[in-house]
Amino acid sequence: MKTIYLILSLLLMLTVSVSADTIRFDDFNNFESAIGNFVVEDFDVNPGRGPTTMVFGDITISASSGLHGSSNFGATSGLLASENGSNMLFSFAPGVKAFGAEFGELFGSRTASFTVRDVNGSIVDSASLIVANNSSFGTANTTFYGWVSDDIDLASVTFSVNSFEAIDNMIVSSQANTIPEPSTYLFVLISLVIFGFSHKRSLCKSLPTV
Repeated sequence: MKTIYLILSLLLMLTVSVSADTIRFDDFNNFESAIGNFVVEDFDVNPGRGPTTMVFGDITISASSGLHGSSNFGATSGLLASENGSNMLFSFAPGVKAFGAEFGELFGSRTASFTVRDVNGSIVDSASLIVANNSSFGTANTTFYGWVSDDIDLASVTFSVNSFEAIDNMIVSSQANTIPEPSTYLFVLISLVIFGFSHKRSLCKSLPTV
């Protein structure tokens, strides 16, 4: 029986060790600790208005109504924004494991939708999140979100808000540390309980009877 408990606990731990997921971060420090080397695009040199597609290293950004640098509207820091509220699509070159940015919007709507897909086309995160408001056009407020996959490569992120989407300090990395998903901790706990229970039963059997 001890052998069965041991095998079961080892199988659970093995399941934990090979499990993988895409994790969303809303704190840059935690995001940074989950990735390796990364590249930042801060948009200090603002592009002109009009192009529907721009390429920044491993990231291609597209918006059907066009993209522009927000300094044209008097923002105090370089932001990249979409024209007329069209979605911003971030498409990644092969090998990207992590993507993050400071997100905002240039009018009054603060709730944005994010859809993240992996290279198989599967949606790995879909969420409605609050982003910073820049309605005064004299500020550059942003809210950080990032996604890290420790398994399959990321393919794209769609950023949509009922306004002019805006981003700053865009980050991309081809490295990711192993990230335990929340359920992993439960599996580890169950494994430890099973292992401890089997050890206790074995110890009780080995004690001399009085």
